Amino acid sequence: MKNKIVLENNVLISRDCTKCGKHLAASCFFVSKHKPYGYGEKCKTCFGCKKLQKGYVKPVSKLIGRTSKKRMSLEEAQKRLSEIKEGITIIPISYSVANSACLVIHEGYSTPHKVILNNIFKVKKIRHPEERSKVRSFEQSGISIDEIKMRLSDTKFKLVEISYTIVSNKIMVLDTESDELFWCSLRCLIKGTTKHSPKLRKIKHEQTMIERYGVKNPLQIKEVLLKVMKNSNNSTIIPHWKTGEELVTKASYEKKVVEWLNRNKIDFIWQPTKFETSVGYYFPDLYLCKEDKYVEIKGYFREKSQIKCYEFKLANNDFEVWDQPRLKQLNRL
Repeated sequence: MKNKIVLENNVLISRDCTKCGKHLAASCFFVSKHKPYGYGEKCKTCFGCKKLQKGYVKPVSKLIGRTSKKRMSLEEAQKRLSEIKEGITIIPISYSVANSACLVIHEGYSTPHKVILNNIFKVKKIRHPEERSKVRSFEQSGISIDEIKMRLSDTKFKLVEISYTIVSNKIMVLDTESDELFWCSLRCLIKGTTKHSPKLRKIKHEQTMIERYGVKNPLQIKEVLLKVMKNSNNSTIIPHWKTGEELVTKASYEKKVVEWLNRNKIDFIWQPTKFETSVGYYFPDLYLCKEDKYVEIKGYFREKSQIKCYEFKLANNDFEVWDQPRLKQLNRL
């Protein structure tokens, strides 16, 4: 019977080639979404001959070899997988060929995961993702808690046992000098690269900065602060109309105010003083000499800036904040 087609659940199993007339399995035909049942009408061998007549250089022998290659059945794949590890089942509906991804389910785990069986057969090893993500116990890590305690006995740190899993992970330790608990790499502790807790590191950093520069933070030095501000993306350098000093302004409001002061020849000092507050040092933006007034130019008022301005205003009564409404009222924008 010519053009015999065998279907199962509306899926092509085998059919006759329209050119050579052989009855072949569906895998012997090229997939084509434009043809009925999703496969072409000519087998791969005949289709390859037609391509060679049109000038294609691909040899027919490769096409024939590819079509004659045996497809690994689901039963065979399941058997080989069971030899590697028992308790793993391939979900039949997801399996097509061994070199394509399929879903497998492990005994003891409810969620399946995707694997490529050919890769599993090569490495002969398979684990569930949840199993891979489980942290190994300290018995598997090759180093015991007693050994770690012995190594840390020469230091000022004490191990919090409940935090220890493996050597490569961070652990919680107690710094006996500052009584501070903090997370740290065990390898850094053993090598001696971690010498202090974060609290002590901050204190020692501030002490070093005070010894070298007289301040806790380099940005508290006006020259350093100006240098940093010059390298900022939203900064603009404008010369003072009277002294010629380079004034570094940030954002648009500061720039417009300084340009207005220069145009009207108003005497002012840019960032005249440094004031220490509870949340850090504060530099008011400008000082109006004639009015004897300090001014802060603000677009967005953050909480930290509000605290600084509030404490500065308590110490200096002649202080004013120029925000957007105030600048519009003064016709500075």
